[in-house]
Amino acid sequence: MSNSGFGGGGFNRNNNPFGGSGFGGNFPNPFANRSGGRRRISPLTITFIILFILASILVSLSGFYADLLWFRSVDYVNVWQTSLFTKVFLFLGFGFVTALFITANIYIAFRKRPVYVPVAVEADNLERYRSQIEPIKKLVSIAIFLAIFYFAGTAGSRFWQQWLLFRNSTEFGVVDPQFGLDVSFFAFRLPMWQALIGWGISTIILSLIAAAAVHYIYGGIRPAVKEERTTVAARVQLSVLLGLLVL
Repeated sequence: MSNSGFGGGGFNRNNNPFGGSGFGGNFPNPFANRSGGRRRISPLTITFIILFILASILVSLSGFYADLLWFRSVDYVNVWQTSLFTKVFLFLGFGFVTALFITANIYIAFRKRPVYVPVAVEADNLERYRSQIEPIKKLVSIAIFLAIFYFAGTAGSRFWQQWLLFRNSTEFGVVDPQFGLDVSFFAFRLPMWQALIGWGISTIILSLIAAAAVHYIYGGIRPAVKEERTTVAARVQLSVLLGLLVL
């Protein structure tokens, strides 16, 4: 019996009974062109995202322009400009400070992650998230900063009336008998201080949650381990944030 086909030397590239070489002779390999690269976003999805952003901008600009026309019709453009500049100033200030504080805590939690993580089922599950985040960690950091900047800035710009009252307060000449302060303090300055306190508490709470999440993902917090469930770095950072929260 000849040593070809399936006999003798068995099946190999040289004695393929179907002819040719490779997978099934001259038939193309259906798996040859498949790559293990990352899945790309389709152009249609990108187009929808761009159209949604443009539509949102146009809606915002329409309201913005309508306000300008109304204030111009009553000859109070300076009032419109003052409110606009104040909103922009507060948007940039609150947005930048909040994003900087929260992302700084995320960065500290990431830098202080433990080098060795005990083997556990929980650790194996978290390793999947760590492996997915690692290639795009810079992009994720920028996205988190910009998202916090936008939402915190939008929330901060709503305090424009309190800020203008704070900046342009005038004394009434009447002293409060209990606190020894001019009554104007409660009408002009107190609302802004209350807004700042609320903003500070919210920022610390969000930083605490973000830092705890990063420590948990990277092994700084290990609820499944019986001993040493938290690292020293995690305890110190979270304790400092809790201390700031109760001040």
